[in-house]
Amino acid sequence: MRFETVAGLVIASAFSLVLTVSGCDEKSTNSAKDAANSAAASAKDATAAMTDRASQAIAAARDKAVESFGPQIDQARSMLDSFKGKIASASVDQKPALESVWGGLDTQFTSVTDLLNQLKNAGSDNWRDISAKLGNALTKLTGQLNDAKSQFGM
Repeated sequence: MRFETVAGLVIASAFSLVLTVSGCDEKSTNSAKDAANSAAASAKDATAAMTDRASQAIAAARDKAVESFGPQIDQARSMLDSFKGKIASASVDQKPALESVWGGLDTQFTSVTDLLNQLKNAGSDNWRDISAKLGNALTKLTGQLNDAKSQFGM
């Protein structure tokens, strides 16, 4: 049941009870109060259940987003490792340039993994923003890794 529906039912029930109570004696008034309290408790329980289901759905969507980035991050890590291996076998003249490029790429990779960790711990209010930032950072990193691969023949 949607929150708006539950809220509408609670309001309608409360209004109905007020109309009923206004024309009743004390015994009837107490019965009406008990019914109103019962309706309010039921509405509170229904709202809590809906909130719980919504939280579970948001967490599942966030977890799916985290999972979807896994293969891309693994590929980026593999490319970085390959690049580092290239540095080890590079000539003395090439090493400084390769180390400089690798250092920048490694820093970007660290930023990507930091965003991934933020996404894993994000709440319902900000996980989509973090997911978008992570996607953009990963796209940029992958592009630069591919550029380095082309430039240095990896």
